[in-house]
Amino acid sequence: MRYLACSDLHLGAGADLGLTPGERLAEQRVVWETILNLAAERDVDAILFGGDAVHRNKPTPEELMAFAEPLASCEIPVFAINGNSHDFVGPDQAMAVDVVAALNDGFQLFTSPDVFPLPGGAVLACLPWTPVSRIVAAQDGGDREEVNALAADLLLEVARGLAADCVASYPGAPRILMTHFAISGDSDGISTFAREPVLPLSDLEQLDFDIIVAGHFHHGQMLATNPSEPVMPIFYCGSPMPLNYGEGGYDHGVWILEWYENGWMPEFVPLASRSFVTLGLDDLPDADSADLDGCFVKVRGTMVDADHRRFDVAACRERLELHGAYSVTFDLTVEREHRDRGHVLVDGQTRLEQLAAYLAATGVNGSVGAAMLAKAEGLISA
Repeated sequence: MRYLACSDLHLGAGADLGLTPGERLAEQRVVWETILNLAAERDVDAILFGGDAVHRNKPTPEELMAFAEPLASCEIPVFAINGNSHDFVGPDQAMAVDVVAALNDGFQLFTSPDVFPLPGGAVLACLPWTPVSRIVAAQDGGDREEVNALAADLLLEVARGLAADCVASYPGAPRILMTHFAISGDSDGISTFAREPVLPLSDLEQLDFDIIVAGHFHHGQMLATNPSEPVMPIFYCGSPMPLNYGEGGYDHGVWILEWYENGWMPEFVPLASRSFVTLGLDDLPDADSADLDGCFVKVRGTMVDADHRRFDVAACRERLELHGAYSVTFDLTVEREHRDRGHVLVDGQTRLEQLAAYLAATGVNGSVGAAMLAKAEGLISA
């Protein structure tokens, strides 16, 4: 048995990055089509989708079509759960992915915990994202960290129940848990600061599953309390393509899950897509040798105001584009130089001389400074 696992498409994210309207969405659609084609090439029994199909829970028609149309011609069944607020609208409110599920028999969506037999022989336990608002209300608000910890405990209980249902209803079948919640132990340390329920990795390792597939975090990675001797494969699918400049430092793709006698063997398959590159001001001299071909490039740094006035943005953009950059943006922080104006006022100077010294110290110079001095000459007595 073989499956493809992916999540976090976020169709519609970064719409302003394209050079023309709709261009970025078209690129994202191509990646989705590539995933479906890869599933066919690898002859998988089903596709497992871990949530966040669209970036906005009320997507434009074009964004929804970018997800639905490729699915219409896909002959491989897709089993999906909803993600967080990117998919989720509100209690008892239809989501965009609900529309896709209603119109496509090959797209099975789970919006509540459930167990379902997969083509090929495995059994899928679904733990989709849900808000903790009811727990918050029951606690009359309460401390958010305590509420999230309580929610994580309840989610673990639900997952234990799902595992028991898998064993009872489908004895002997390999058991897969798919969820869209944060899990502790990620390599980026994001879960440490997450103000949401975080499922403890050590507790997940004790559940009666053979593999755990998670959406939500965009850095695809394996998780284990003891990486040298993992209890079972637990991993984030990650986003199949980078969505912003914060996601340019690692590979993006999907996972092929294959069952052998000794258990599941997940294989990460990177996908090609347009890259994000961030250059510091000190990196610009080396930009000539950088691989910028087709990349979104951001120039970031801090400079004093005098240097900022001399910085030629247009020339920098042209240079980076000549070296292959697809588009160039600037994120420059300008710091005003501290000027000690008192020391320029020297005893014995005329008031006009003192004004000239003050204008020079505050950066008012050139024709502007000369014009001000000429204007002041008839107004200030020596």
